[in-house]
Amino acid sequence: MTQQQAQTTPRLKVVPPNEGKTPSSQAQKNEPQDQPKPPPENPSQPQENKSGFPYWRWVVVGGILVGLGAISLIPVPTAVRGEAQAKFTSEERDVQHMPETGIVSEVYVESDDVVEKGDPLAMIETQQLEEEISDWQIRIEERLTNIEAANQQTLVSRAEIERLQMRKSHLFQRIDDLEREVNNPQNLPQVQSKLQQIASYQEQLQEVQKLVERKAFKDAVKAGAISQDRKKEYQDQIHSLNARISEAREEIEAIKQRKQEELQRQQDRLNELLASERVAEQNLVKSQASVENQMPLVEKMRNEMAQRQQRQSEHQILKAEQDGTVVTSELYKLEGQLFQQGEMVLEIADPQRLFAKIRIRQEDSDLVHEGTKVTLKPYEPGLPTFDVTVSEIQEKMETDEQLGKSFLIAIANIEQHHPGLKPNAKLYAKIQTPHKIPLYERLRREFVNLFKVRSL
Repeated sequence: MTQQQAQTTPRLKVVPPNEGKTPSSQAQKNEPQDQPKPPPENPSQPQENKSGFPYWRWVVVGGILVGLGAISLIPVPTAVRGEAQAKFTSEERDVQHMPETGIVSEVYVESDDVVEKGDPLAMIETQQLEEEISDWQIRIEERLTNIEAANQQTLVSRAEIERLQMRKSHLFQRIDDLEREVNNPQNLPQVQSKLQQIASYQEQLQEVQKLVERKAFKDAVKAGAISQDRKKEYQDQIHSLNARISEAREEIEAIKQRKQEELQRQQDRLNELLASERVAEQNLVKSQASVENQMPLVEKMRNEMAQRQQRQSEHQILKAEQDGTVVTSELYKLEGQLFQQGEMVLEIADPQRLFAKIRIRQEDSDLVHEGTKVTLKPYEPGLPTFDVTVSEIQEKMETDEQLGKSFLIAIANIEQHHPGLKPNAKLYAKIQTPHKIPLYERLRREFVNLFKVRSL
């Protein structure tokens, strides 16, 4: 039974690959249904290729190559990488000029320092202002001395006027009295005394004259009853009384003359006093006018000096006129230098008005255009990445002599302020091109730039 089964078992038939059909279907038709199935083939044992050529391997490799070629032609977005540097334009720099001629004695800031408007930048010794302030002080002191002298003159003139007015009052009173005495001398005690004497003398004279003129007296003299000596005595008495009366009248005239002369003297004194009073009043008016005229001048001079002092206090410290970053280098060299008014001392740039100067490899220049989006990442750790747009592409290439390569220069304005981003800061640049390129071209560019520029 076993031999018969062994004889009836058919042998396996190897079909070459080019026939494309398996013997299983036809063998199944020819085999009787009652015959047992052959044992399954061992898949681990490869079938022998009678021709010896591995067609199936080349088919697989060709398919892979065709697939890769097709994939490499797929257009994909690409980016150009380069290096950038934050820069300022000349229009975005604020020049700090010397407010007054002076010497920079000390500088408070260094290059790349961030300052705010009003921050002190340097100490300035303004020699010209100091000289002007000193000159104004001297002139003000001279004016004040003149004003003090004028005030003293005013006081003296007022005192003199008061004294003269008092004397004038006394003189007016005295002149009034003298005029009354001159006009009515009989009211004077001295004159009244003399008038009484005259009256007494006249009374005595009348008695003697009556006695001498009597007929009895004359007859007695003729008769010799009264001697000639006695008659002469009466005549001498008459002469004496007349002489006394004349003398008294002369004394009255002398008194009146003295009063008249005194009146004249007092009037002369009054005229002199009035002249002195007019001079004192003129001096008073002059001194008051001097004070009134010089006080506004002093105030004006004080204002001028105050303005210079204010300028000195303000200009002793050179202050920043805007927020920004100090871009002037080697500021220590400014110390001790003399600057004229209006001369440039240092420059401050507005950090909010930066632009990025991007260097792009010459072979990637065809991928960069105006309006292209650029992603910038600062070298300094911790600073955020931000996006800008290419606003300008320079026509002339820039050559790096050390690397021996040429670079395209693209300009991108940094519209927004980024804290921590300083002028001259270096950045990584990634430019997203608007047009797609084949995958193989991108791979080629990436391979070339892989070790040239650090990726973002």
